[in-house]
Amino acid sequence: TDDNYYLLGLLDAFKDFNLIADLSAESAIKLLGNKLIELTEKKRKEMLQYALKYPPRARALFGAVLELFVIGTDVSSLKESLNPLSEYKFRIPEDVLPNAENWRIKLEK
Repeated sequence: TDDNYYLLGLLDAFKDFNLIADLSAESAIKLLGNKLIELTEKKRKEMLQYALKYPPRARALFGAVLELFVIGTDVSSLKESLNPLSEYKFRIPEDVLPNAENWRIKLEK
């Protein structure tokens, strides 16, 4: 709908993070994090609900960025939705996403 297309577009960016050509991971993480900061708490909660319908790699990256940029947000539902034996690979420098390990994200160079 007109009300949720923006949130779904942001989630699509998390989902397709590795597919975007010529992507500076550092710039993209900062941009996505700032977009999350700009959302109201109500919109972030709505986005968390939508995220549960997305693939695990999107949930992991979204959760890590949300946790890093919007401190105090309850991300437990995202974390619990991930398989504890799975790993999600992204081409992101370690210093850009220091909490990656908490989300079973394996950073590739």
